[in-house]
Amino acid sequence: MRIKFSESYYYIRLLSLKAELAAIPNVKVGTHCGRTVVRKYTFNSDGGRSFKTYLLDSAQGQKYGKLADRRSEIKREIKSIESSLGKYFIEKMGNCRVKLTGSYLNEDLWKSVGNDENPKIKQGNYYHNGIRMRSRAEVLVAQILDSLGLDYKYEPRIHFGEYDFYPDFLVYLSGLKRCLIIEFFGMSDSEKYNYDLVGKLTVYSEHNLLLNRDVIGISGNKDSMTASDMIHNNIVLVINLLASEALVYN
Repeated sequence: MRIKFSESYYYIRLLSLKAELAAIPNVKVGTHCGRTVVRKYTFNSDGGRSFKTYLLDSAQGQKYGKLADRRSEIKREIKSIESSLGKYFIEKMGNCRVKLTGSYLNEDLWKSVGNDENPKIKQGNYYHNGIRMRSRAEVLVAQILDSLGLDYKYEPRIHFGEYDFYPDFLVYLSGLKRCLIIEFFGMSDSEKYNYDLVGKLTVYSEHNLLLNRDVIGISGNKDSMTASDMIHNNIVLVINLLASEALVYN
């Protein structure tokens, strides 16, 4: 049985979406003289509003068209979350705020790293969303992250002092302005692999990253791997924990 994200997580997600929406210009896609255009609205000091019109196939039109699409996506998700949580719960949480805690896996790190940066030649022919992955288990993790609506990067290069690591997944939690790492430990039956793994986890620990809080470890070997429901639940439980700790009353 798969568990769900908590109300605390969705409330933090709701606040994050509303902040993102407020930061996006008020743009809408429409038509003018038979052509698709984007209108960018601004409010005047007297309470009225004016707008500029851009052809959708122009550079500015394409830019604002993408923002218009994003505005629509955010509004749909906000409506869905508000319907799920209910008016009473949202009002009850009105005196809460999100207390952000410092982490090595912060928002700046997320913005600074790329996707699929591991220079090692990947083995196998597993693909997900156009990215070549080294194992069927990694594809499964990516599919679970997609189903949960979580943003992630596959094997980004992260500097830990003198070491460069390429964790399998770096997951971004926008409402908490931080990330968490998901590692698939796929050769747990190998003594050398486990020895190297201890060293890697030690470096994580030196940067105040803890297992089942900042780093989610999924075990497996050449013959077996963790069930998909357990992977899903492990991810959700850790995120629910972080969400519950972040919500505090004023």
